[in-house]
Amino acid sequence: MKTFVIADPHFGHKNIIRYCNRPFESVAEMDKALIDNWNKTVSNDDIIWVLGDFSLASRDYTKSIIKSLRGRKRLILGNHDRYSQEWYREAGFEFVSPYPILIENFIILSHAPLEFLNENCPFFNIYGHVHNDPRYLDLTKSGVCVSIERTEYKPIELEELKNKWRLQYER
Repeated sequence: MKTFVIADPHFGHKNIIRYCNRPFESVAEMDKALIDNWNKTVSNDDIIWVLGDFSLASRDYTKSIIKSLRGRKRLILGNHDRYSQEWYREAGFEFVSPYPILIENFIILSHAPLEFLNENCPFFNIYGHVHNDPRYLDLTKSGVCVSIERTEYKPIELEELKNKWRLQYER
């Protein structure tokens, strides 16, 4: 069993293609590519943390997407996740939180970057929300952005992120 993270898929959101310069001609093409990438990467036994902004589509379409994705899905609500926690659980997420979550005693998973964390902080923030905004680096000593524009439109394994951090910052 592996653990993966992903943020900001924005399933069903036509305008995100233009806003974030995504390489897709249509929502249908984008959603199919995101589902295919997810299911090629994640097995049914893996845990996958979605760090917000899962879908901007109807309830029925969103539910069909959730059902089509592999893995044990966990959601930290983002600013565009408009349904209730209960609805997301009933639709197929095994865990839903409106707040950041601490895992492995030092990793904070959140939708938006936690700006109060600095390089002297003992925590590591994995977040989304900023998409491909150049004001935010992919990886810093205190965090990493996993908006899908930065992860080749697929989930990224937690161990891979931790290894990248160790290579760059542990000396």
